[in-house]
Amino acid sequence: MYRFGRSPLTRHLLLQLQRKLENSQFDRSVWYTCRMSCFDDDLRRSFLQCHLDEAASEFLDSSERTSDSFCLQIFYRIAMMVLCLFMSLTDMNGLLGRGATFIFSSNQLRKLMDTTGVRAQRQASVLDIGAGDGTVTDQMNAVFGSTISVTEVSPTMRRTLRRKGYRVLDVNNWHRNGPFHCISLLNVLDRCDKPKSLLQDIHNSLQPNEGILLLAVVLPFDPVVLKGPRKVTPSERLQVSGTTFESSLNSLVNDVLKPLGFKVISWTRLPYFSEGDLFEPYYVLDNALLVLQRY
Repeated sequence: MYRFGRSPLTRHLLLQLQRKLENSQFDRSVWYTCRMSCFDDDLRRSFLQCHLDEAASEFLDSSERTSDSFCLQIFYRIAMMVLCLFMSLTDMNGLLGRGATFIFSSNQLRKLMDTTGVRAQRQASVLDIGAGDGTVTDQMNAVFGSTISVTEVSPTMRRTLRRKGYRVLDVNNWHRNGPFHCISLLNVLDRCDKPKSLLQDIHNSLQPNEGILLLAVVLPFDPVVLKGPRKVTPSERLQVSGTTFESSLNSLVNDVLKPLGFKVISWTRLPYFSEGDLFEPYYVLDNALLVLQRY
């Protein structure tokens, strides 16, 4: 019994049961709420409350089932121990078909975009920068009703995007295809080498006075660049301060976005979900989703 109790499978099953119990007792509404007293009048007025919806619940359930597959998780761990010697995490995930993420459902995005009027333009030109495997882009497709162009650094992810039928633009020359009605930058700002230059390029590539930037960013802001298996400091640093979600969002808006010519139209707090592994059914980060207009 003692040896059986120490077996990897038993430990895995016990750990999974413990995590499921903890998750069942956790109040998931905290993923979507903010201390509104910490914001100025503009941010308070533009906040849109969201909740855990059916699409998000389905993603969490799917992640739990994947995490429960002991043999699959062991395969992933062995494969990644080898691949990490010469590949980035994004490339490994693309090759193995794992690491799915969830930022918003089409209904949640539609609720935010209804404040802009962009959705009514059925021929709107839309670009998703850093689209990954296209899972989140798929949710955007249901809202915009137009062909979405994408960029992606990872070669394995680019192949996935092409198989899905997306038009993949060159990561260095995408701005030549503008101007765009809407550009999305979803959890990319804290993972790129030159975030300020990227925001400036986006501003210049949007339709004047009406172009929309859909920005998702994990807060507090903690930038790092993945170069192959290495993590390095970005060559450009955004002046985002704060150690809490609220203080970091205030700094991002007032110290970075407004000076660069972006105005907040609406925003919400949504969890950034990513597929789990052998130890966790899923991972959650505090995410701000902002609809910004160029001015």
